[in-house]
Amino acid sequence: MKIGILTFHRANNFGAVLQCFALQNYLKKLGAEVYVIDYRQQYIESIYNTISLVAIIRNLFHPKGLLKYLRGTTKRMERNKIFRGFASEYLYLSQKVTSNKIIGYDVIVHGSDQIWNPKLTGGKYDDIYMGNYLASSKCRKIGYALSFEEIPIEENAKNYVHDSINNFSAIAVRERNLVGILSSVTNKNIDVVVDPTLLLEGKDYEKLISAPSIKEPYVLVYAVGPKEIAIEVAQTIAKERGLRVIDISQKNISPNEFLGYIKYASFVVAVSFHGTVFSILFHKDFYTILAGQKSDVRYKELLKNTNLQDRLIGSVPECITNVDFRDFDKRRETYSSNSKDYINMLIAEEL
Repeated sequence: MKIGILTFHRANNFGAVLQCFALQNYLKKLGAEVYVIDYRQQYIESIYNTISLVAIIRNLFHPKGLLKYLRGTTKRMERNKIFRGFASEYLYLSQKVTSNKIIGYDVIVHGSDQIWNPKLTGGKYDDIYMGNYLASSKCRKIGYALSFEEIPIEENAKNYVHDSINNFSAIAVRERNLVGILSSVTNKNIDVVVDPTLLLEGKDYEKLISAPSIKEPYVLVYAVGPKEIAIEVAQTIAKERGLRVIDISQKNISPNEFLGYIKYASFVVAVSFHGTVFSILFHKDFYTILAGQKSDVRYKELLKNTNLQDRLIGSVPECITNVDFRDFDKRRETYSSNSKDYINMLIAEEL
């Protein structure tokens, strides 16, 4: 059985490539022949170009912003090289897609990530990600952990989204709040599943890990949102426990190094969903900081379902505590079991 995955596999983002790696490898565990479909979405490609016309136009009347952007050219070039290298080594890439025809697959899995968010695909829904392409006659299109912005679908797009959903044999979203939004345009059952990174165990990522060269124990900071509180919490932990503070939020590192920094940390302070996920999978002491943004719902749902709500904080705690991981793996397996059942039911039956 041949399965294709359609996702943001070319985004220079740790979460994007690691969720792709996880879904690919979980499907391979089921015995399938799996490929990440090398679809290069035009707008996303333009964002990650070393020189992006979109970014230049955006800063055209902001000289300081334009100068800052141009000064970052070398860094972007290095980051592109890092992430393209990761994809080449760890993702089973198909031939580059050059038309609206994707044939040769028995199943095509759309997701995870925000591939249904028009703001991330140039201001409009992307036909390929929405399933509007020519596939083999018996190919089944399945949505897994699909995501998009938690706002109502615009009236002028409802018919398009409704018709697009009819391309799919089954749909599952990543955030529970999205069920109601999609239910407003379809009568199809919408399931809720975990992020693909949670389909695997910590040991499944071991072959990716690149250990940092830091000799002394450290508390790690990784923030994709506001990090002032994260730094304050990390400094408090460092002072109390005799640790060094390492902040990788803006470091130009590989996904392998990202995992390594978490794996070998004495403590992690994250403003990041995937920073939280890998802290959990590697059984690291950690705190996740509330960002005051819509993304907080992802942290809350994950930590609630793994009985780790006490690790979500909004300020420096009065007492720094370690994580109680007793029976955690059983709780995590229970949390992800429905998601595995969803995949197994829709895919494994065809193997």
